[in-house]
Amino acid sequence: MQTQDPNQTKNMLLAVILSIGVMVAWQILYANPQLEQERERQRRLAEQQQSQTVGQQPGQTAPTAGAPTPGVTPGAGGVRAQLPARPTVLVDRKSSLSVDPRVAIETPAIQGSISLKGARIDDVVLKRYGVSPEEGSPRVVLFSPPTAPKPYFAQSYWVAPPGSNIPVPGPDTVWTASEGAKLTPASPLKLTWDNGAGLTFTRTVSVDDNYLFTIQDQVANAGSNPVTLFPYAQVFRYGIPTDLENFFIQHEGLIGVIGENGFTELDYSELLEEGSGKRVKGAVGGWLGITDKYWASAIIPPQSTPFEGNLYAPVKQAALGGQPTFQAEYITDGLTIPAGGNQSTTMHVFAGAKKVDVINAYESTLGIRQFELMVDWGWFY
Repeated sequence: MQTQDPNQTKNMLLAVILSIGVMVAWQILYANPQLEQERERQRRLAEQQQSQTVGQQPGQTAPTAGAPTPGVTPGAGGVRAQLPARPTVLVDRKSSLSVDPRVAIETPAIQGSISLKGARIDDVVLKRYGVSPEEGSPRVVLFSPPTAPKPYFAQSYWVAPPGSNIPVPGPDTVWTASEGAKLTPASPLKLTWDNGAGLTFTRTVSVDDNYLFTIQDQVANAGSNPVTLFPYAQVFRYGIPTDLENFFIQHEGLIGVIGENGFTELDYSELLEEGSGKRVKGAVGGWLGITDKYWASAIIPPQSTPFEGNLYAPVKQAALGGQPTFQAEYITDGLTIPAGGNQSTTMHVFAGAKKVDVINAYESTLGIRQFELMVDWGWFY
C-alpha cells in the first residue's frame, strides 16, 4: 500500500489556506465596498424618486413624453428627439393594446404586435420563457405600449433638419398596411406614408425565427428639389424595473458599443446622477440598448454610417408620474434624397433573450461591432 508524501499533504493544505485567504481578502477589500457603494446608490435613488413623487401637487399632471427636455438635443445641428405622448391616465396592458391599430407578430420565439401609430415595436412576448420555472407560468413580457403601466418599446423614424417644415413620419404618424397583414419570418410587413408634399415613405419590416427585426426605410422624392433627412432610432423605458436584482457583478441598465469609444455600461442609479449619461458623436459601428439579467433590447445602426449615440435619462427631475425614464438612441448623418430619386437605409432591432449562440451569430452574419458584449459574464469575462 502506497503512503502519501507528508510534504505533498502540507503543500495541499497550504494551497487551500492561501486560497481561502485570497477569497476573504477579496471579499473585504473589493466585494464589500462595491456592495456598499451600490446600496448607497439605491438609497439615493429611492430618496430622489420619493421627493419627485411628493413634489407633484394633487391634480397636477406630469409632463408628457413628447415635451421638450432642456439640454437634450441629440443629432446633427441640434435635432431633437420626439416621443409619443404619455397619457396621465394609464390602462392595463391588455387594454393598451387596443388603443391604436396593430399588425400581429408571430414567430417561433415571439408573439406580439407592431403599432401602426409610429410603426412602433411595443408588444413583444417571449414564447419560450416563463416568469418562473413552474409549468404553465405566464410568458415573459418584454415590450409594452406607451399607455401601459410599464412602457418599454423601440421605434425609428426620420427627422427633418432644424428649422425645416418638411412633414416627416414621427412617433404619432399612422402608417398604412395592407388589409390582413401579419409579420412572420416568411411574410415581411410593408408600411407606407405619404407626406402630401412630394415625399413617399415606405418601410419594410422583417423578422427572423429568433429576436431580430430588420427595418428597411425608403424615401421617394417626387418634388423638384433635393431633401435631406436624418434616420433616427430609440429604445425607451419608463421607470426602473421592479425585478431589478442589483447584483453588482452583473450589469442591468443601459448598455452599448459606440464606435471607437467602445463598450459602455450605465446603471439606472448612475443615470440619475447629475451630469451622467454617455453621448458620442461621429461613431462608426456598434449598437445601443437596455439589458436585464436574461433579456435585452438593442437598436443597431448601419455599421458603416457615422452616427451620434446617446445613453441617458431624458426625464429626471420632472419625472413622468414620479418615475424616471431611460433611453438609448442614435441619429445618423443626413441622407439627401435627390429630386425625382430615392434613398434608403437599413437598421435592426434586437428584442429577446440573451442567448450566446444567437447573439454571436448576429454579430458574425451582420458584422455588428462587439455585439457579443451584450452578454455579461461578470468576473469570467
